Amino acid sequence: MQPLTDHIKKRQSRQVASVAGRFNHGFAAALVVLMGWPDYNLPMRYITGFRSLGRLEETRVLREVHTPASTSLRELLASSDEAFAKLAATRTTNEASQFLLEAANKDFQKGVAGPLSTKQEMDKRFGQGQWLPMPRFEHVQPNGKQRPIDDGSRFLHNSATEFPETIECCTAIQPAVHLRYLKAVEGADQVLQEDGIETGGEDLPDAYRWVPASPEEASTNIVAVYDADNGCFKYQEIWGQVFGRAAAVINFHRIQRFMVAVIRRMLGVLFSMYFDDATMQDRASAKGRGQRYVRAVFRMMGIPLATEKEVDMCSQNDFLGLVHDVSQAALSGIVRFWPRQRLRDKAVQMLQTMLDKDYCTPAEASKARGVLGFLFTGTFGKVGRGGQQPLLQREYVDTRPYRLSRALKASLEYFLQVQQLDLHREVRLTGQASPPLLIASDGRLDDKLSLIHISETTRLRRISYAVFCLK
Repeated sequence: MQPLTDHIKKRQSRQVASVAGRFNHGFAAALVVLMGWPDYNLPMRYITGFRSLGRLEETRVLREVHTPASTSLRELLASSDEAFAKLAATRTTNEASQFLLEAANKDFQKGVAGPLSTKQEMDKRFGQGQWLPMPRFEHVQPNGKQRPIDDGSRFLHNSATEFPETIECCTAIQPAVHLRYLKAVEGADQVLQEDGIETGGEDLPDAYRWVPASPEEASTNIVAVYDADNGCFKYQEIWGQVFGRAAAVINFHRIQRFMVAVIRRMLGVLFSMYFDDATMQDRASAKGRGQRYVRAVFRMMGIPLATEKEVDMCSQNDFLGLVHDVSQAALSGIVRFWPRQRLRDKAVQMLQTMLDKDYCTPAEASKARGVLGFLFTGTFGKVGRGGQQPLLQREYVDTRPYRLSRALKASLEYFLQVQQLDLHREVRLTGQASPPLLIASDGRLDDKLSLIHISETTRLRRISYAVFCLK
């Protein structure tokens, strides 16, 4: 299909070609036909670019939903004067400004964005009042990593998009979901016990930036970065998808969903992606062949995986912050999960610092809720969300001074003690008989209580209830 791809590339604009110049359109189109893939316009969008304003194109592979746009394109551009006035009153620290400027220069060097320009240069290109930027800010993740985020909501960019569909994502226990399907294959138990199971991971680098934006929307695909040294904002046109823009999530998931389907259907590999992070599981006797084929298909498509983040097939791996162990899964039918130690240490330090200072701001409460919510949900499921009401109150209700209330202090001490338990989550790969459910009333536990045993057969299983009730 390479000759066809070479011919198609002549139709790309300079901006789209700079972002998607390696994409193999002919190969993608052939796979769309072979699989009967419903999102048949996907290869074409790597020629024209993906739109982000107005009603988004229906893919027929994402979940249907209707989220109407509350702002028209005309209203969006009409608000440019007000937006620039608000922007002029915004300032960024020297450290954050330096980081954001460096990120912009890296995008330019990679060929996924234009050069940094002044407002006068942008006015000359698009016309005064005919373009609208998104302010960029720095976000520091719990692990300390800095990320540049572009605010697609502040100046109504996101509200000018109508969404007919939305995404659905797997969870951090997806490796166990894969192995449940593998164990369900007839005769798989004996084969797996002889072979063993392995797990691996991959990452798609700069995923959003390699999905081209439509050149027709160039006047609104611009980010604003504060230059602290010169005391003014600089502007940059992004040729790929913009972080912080809601439509970018949908546009990226079109290629992500397609690649997952190709890997599963054409290679028969148990493979899933959460945004740009991938996990896969296979028999140990395959000796990593499935993973090598996965990497080859991504290279053939022109969107190679990150070699520095790849995790070769092994018995233990990290997916979305939860470590999973499949070393005994074939024999025991259990996959064990636990949060990565670095995240645990971060949570303990955060909790201890707030207790020592006897102080917690709304921002600190929000960060703690995010870290703890992930840790405990990963370990205990939804039950792990309990006990966070005082943090929620501090984040949204409490006012200064931000000293710890009795409830908030008790909550932090509780979370700190739970962290020291070092518990693991176990996910079974096969069903098991449910234990009886015991329900006790608040009546007296004496001879006036009787035990009634009720058995009920359902379509799925026999459920036994042991119910205590008053005579």
